[in-house]
Amino acid sequence: MKDLRNVDLNLLVVFNALAEEEHLTRAAEKLHLSQPAVSNALARLRDFFDDELFVRAPKGMKPTRKARALKQPIKQALEIIQNQLLDQDVFESKTAKNHFSIAVNSYAEFALLPRLIGNFRTEAPNVVLDIFPESDATTAEKLRSGELDIALDYLSLQGKDFIEEPFFEEELVVVAAKDHAELRNGLTIDLYNSLPQLSMHPRGHRGSHTEILLGRKHINRNIVMSVSNLISFAPLVANSDMICTLPKRLAKHFEKQLAISIYELPYNLDKIPIFMIYHRDRVNDPAHKWLRNKITFLATLKN
Repeated sequence: MKDLRNVDLNLLVVFNALAEEEHLTRAAEKLHLSQPAVSNALARLRDFFDDELFVRAPKGMKPTRKARALKQPIKQALEIIQNQLLDQDVFESKTAKNHFSIAVNSYAEFALLPRLIGNFRTEAPNVVLDIFPESDATTAEKLRSGELDIALDYLSLQGKDFIEEPFFEEELVVVAAKDHAELRNGLTIDLYNSLPQLSMHPRGHRGSHTEILLGRKHINRNIVMSVSNLISFAPLVANSDMICTLPKRLAKHFEKQLAISIYELPYNLDKIPIFMIYHRDRVNDPAHKWLRNKITFLATLKN
């Protein structure tokens, strides 16, 4: 009988990934390891079990009879270790004194932050929140280092070490001054393209969500003014002949305060996805999981 002291738990994790993917490259990507590292682990597994375990096949790697027999027991053993030993920590929001740092864009700050603050003061009164401006060139490194816990944004981050959950979607609408002279008979495609429009400065050379979605349609708009904050759009068009394109929730909010009218966008566009972005290392952290669940729940509540 093999001595369990000679079993490296990490090798069983590699075995499990190979058994599920039946492909060395995909297993390496799933584990965030290099292919040589997985190959080395497989060599050690073969030596320990005295079996080839996985042999080359036209479309990847085929498990041997012994590997097939080991697949379910090893998977169950890893699940028991994860669930019973590693996930015992529970986040107690009422007594927790965690410090969360979140980067939000201007729309997420408007639509979600008031709900988040109000809920935290009730459910997690001792938790400290640091809210930072929207993502920039340093966001990826801050998420990796732990300086940031989460980024809420419509622009995704590149990198396999990040998880991006589209936790909220928003529809785009057009906003104009109430009784706009050109819109008495409604908004047409020609009017939308020709009327003077307000836009937002691009960020990271990728544009705002509006510019990204409209750009895919190759729509040539009459941009006469660009600003840096989405929240200023409605007040600016309310006192001018300009129109602007806004998330519907934001437009509805300003409709109660300003002399504006809301029109359907005369183009069929996808909704804007808002991503919750965080580092893969934080997936099973109880406090971080609680924070993610709270954000997702509050985002789905109706006004």
